[in-house]
Amino acid sequence: MNSETSNTEHHRAECPLAGNGSISDNGPAMRSGLKSRSFVHRLESSLISFGMSVFAYLLERMILRSLKKSGAKS
Repeated sequence: MNSETSNTEHHRAECPLAGNGSISDNGPAMRSGLKSRSFVHRLESSLISFGMSVFAYLLERMILRSLKKSGAKS
């Protein structure tokens, strides 16, 4: 039992919890100031968002049309 306890304590020492005052390894995610994004990056993000919205709309229309043709009742 003593070896199990020391093994558990050793595992805890390797993987400290964030609440124990340990240093976090996700520094870029915790940056205090946000870096301004370039125009190209903002344009790319908005185009991807728009494309995904159009795809979701068309997929929904296809599904609804298929259900309507098959005569499925809701």
